[in-house]
Amino acid sequence: MDNPLLDLLSQASVSFLLLIGLVSFLSIRRPISVRASTYIRKPAADVFAIVDFAPGSQAWHRGEATIRVLDAHKDIYRVTYTTLSPGSADHISEADFQVIERSPPNHLVAIRHGLGRRVTNQLLRLDAKVADEPGGSRLALQYDWGPRSLLAHLLARMDLRASLDRIKSVAETGKVDHSREARMGVLVAIATGAISVAAFGLWLGWYSAALLIVVLSFHELGHLVAFRLIGQPWGRILFIPFLGALAMPRLPFRNEKEHAFAALMGPGFSLLLLLAGIVLAYLGVPHAGQLIFVTALINGLNLLPVMPLDGGHAVQSILQSFFPKNIRAGLTVCAILIAAASFFTMQPILLAVALIAAFGASYGERRAAHSRVPMGVTAGVATALAMILMGAIYGGILSWGFEVRPSISS
Repeated sequence: MDNPLLDLLSQASVSFLLLIGLVSFLSIRRPISVRASTYIRKPAADVFAIVDFAPGSQAWHRGEATIRVLDAHKDIYRVTYTTLSPGSADHISEADFQVIERSPPNHLVAIRHGLGRRVTNQLLRLDAKVADEPGGSRLALQYDWGPRSLLAHLLARMDLRASLDRIKSVAETGKVDHSREARMGVLVAIATGAISVAAFGLWLGWYSAALLIVVLSFHELGHLVAFRLIGQPWGRILFIPFLGALAMPRLPFRNEKEHAFAALMGPGFSLLLLLAGIVLAYLGVPHAGQLIFVTALINGLNLLPVMPLDGGHAVQSILQSFFPKNIRAGLTVCAILIAAASFFTMQPILLAVALIAAFGASYGERRAAHSRVPMGVTAGVATALAMILMGAIYGGILSWGFEVRPSISS
């Protein structure tokens, strides 16, 4: 005799294993150190002048970096990064560095100053070595970061290579050339996307795999659009086989409002894809119902208040802004509610998410310890209402159901 509860627990265990893989990619954090070098057709003195902390401004990414002296005796400098974003507010961030070794024109070592315990995902140390070579010089850079996610470890060399390309182009031409960095980002997205299509294709079938990648791409594009709207450069998209995809911002969020907005723009932007699917279904286009279902499923799940899903990031921002001492309790309550919903609806994926939520409550609290500027009441209410409205839309479609749901063998 079939036992619905045992079936629920069995299916939930499979979903839990997949989701725990996603949490490992996004939650487990370790310090990282990477190094690389590049040849520059300029003498060592010219290259050293760019990497040294000399007061003034220089081109940086899609903006500029302004350096000023904070303490000449201790060799401490403040670097203000301004990313120029046409049509939106400029993104400004600051970092203080102390030079602990300077041997012009060959060696410079600087460490981060004034961070205290806030070291998560921060550049803590840079080591630049410049050596003369025929016709130019060779710059070797080493970056040491604080704890970063396993996924960020995979992207660390891209970040370092982008810095080397910036310095090389500024030294040789006086301008920043972003073309190579942009090509690298596109190639990484295409390569990981192709691997994911193959992985999902073996599991779900090729048609369903292609449909899933389209929906994931649109969702992550929403995050990239959010980064641009808050003044950041375009981020990167990385697909994770069997798990999903991730949009990586280039700069830290300045406040909880930006954090929540960027998180919710994935499901929010995907409403356009949902609307397109509804129009196509109305016009009688084949497989439009599958597009609607997959869009609602992916984005509905992402709205659940569980770290590290989009809904979890938004709820964490709300809790950090208004109930900073009750973050773990708030996320634990969310886990209990999701678990109750899983037994009420007999949906194994919800039970798996509830287990992840229970484990993720303490992680969300630790992440909030490195807090941003709290959001205001208006932003908090808008965030909550946006989550509720989008959850009602996607959840309503899923509960209504579509007969054209993609099957494993499709």
